[in-house]
Order: sequence, then structure tokens, then C-alpha cells
Amino acid sequence: MNWTRLVIVVMIAGVSICFAQTVGIRPGAKTVVWSPPPVYLGVSPRSTVPKEMVGTLQVAKTPIILEKTKLEDIRRQFGGTIGYRGDAAAAEAWLCLHGSETDGDWILWLTSGEMHGLTNIGGFYWRRIGSNEVPDRRCSSLTHEEGEVILPIPLTLGMTGEEVRQLLGQPSAVWGDRLLYDHEHQRVIRKEPWTVYNEVIVTIRKNAVWAIEVSKLTSD
Repeated sequence: MNWTRLVIVVMIAGVSICFAQTVGIRPGAKTVVWSPPPVYLGVSPRSTVPKEMVGTLQVAKTPIILEKTKLEDIRRQFGGTIGYRGDAAAAEAWLCLHGSETDGDWILWLTSGEMHGLTNIGGFYWRRIGSNEVPDRRCSSLTHEEGEVILPIPLTLGMTGEEVRQLLGQPSAVWGDRLLYDHEHQRVIRKEPWTVYNEVIVTIRKNAVWAIEVSKLTSD
């Protein structure tokens, strides 16, 4: 099947309550967070970023290579439960991790879509945890010492919107408080032409990075 840029666009609708489960109705009740934001397939803006941005990450000094590292391998190392939802092109699997740093707590979903066989990690969604939120028990907790998340470029939670633009340039598109950066390039695999897609979506709240979403797909 010849997949185009329809496949990897992830448009995040609504706020965090869209993908959380509210527990109880009493005042002060916590919101339990388990699944990542819902995935919507749509038409991508024109690619404007000249080079691939994020194809790897490190979690607690463990390297993760998008499209190659398996969810199950990371689950065996850090624990937790792999979640599943959807079917066909909307099918998705994920592993949920959470930890803390000096500037606050965070939650990280490592995700795998239908095009990645629901086994290889094809992207991730990393965001702050609100004061009224608590990760589900199926999410593995990392200690402060081991829980550092590092990207191959100096993009991280808490940096300002201006710093993001200095690092990545002008976004390919702006959706409300989200800056979308889109890249694609051609490569030859087994003497056949393939296209590599890489997208980074940065959510800015109160002029600070609240969430970072990355996806990568190599398609014929």
C-alpha cells in the first residue's frame, strides 16, 4: 500500500480531560491518566523542515530508536502494562511511564501504530502532569534519579516558545497553542524508493512547552 503523509499526522483534539478517566465526583478528586491523546488521521501541511529532527530518545539512560526499538523490550526493563485501542489504521499500542524533575512531574507515552505493527515504537507523547492528575497504576514510575528524558536536540519541557522557534525555526503550521514541524526525505531501501516522515508537535501553554509529540514513519 502506498501511504502518503495522511498516515503520520497526529492532531490532538481538546484538552487532557479528553484522554483521562475521572475518578469519583467528590470535590478534590484526582483525574487518573492512562491512555495517550486520541489519534486523528488528517492532511499534513507541506513539509518545511530541511532535516530529520527527532528519531531517537533516551529514557533513564536507555536509548530508544524510533521504528526499531520494541515496546515489549522497554516494558521488560521498566515494567508497566502495554495498552491497546482502535483497529485498522487507527490501531495503537502504548507504554506509559512517569517521573519527576526539578521543574515538575511528567508523563511519557511510547506509542506504536498499525504501520509499526503495534510492536515497534514509532513515536511518543511527553507532557507535564497537572496538580489534579495521577498516573494510572498501569503506568510505570521512574525515580527522580533514573527518570530523565533526553532528546537528540535540546528540546525539552518548560522551555519558552521563543526558544522553540530559535531551535526549530518557523513551524510548518500552527494549530491553536500547537506548533507543528514537518519533515520528509527520500531514501533507498533494498533498491526501492522510500519516504521518511518525521513530525514534531510542540504544545505551548503560558509561553512554556507543556507537551512534545514526535512521530516517525518510513513508507514506500
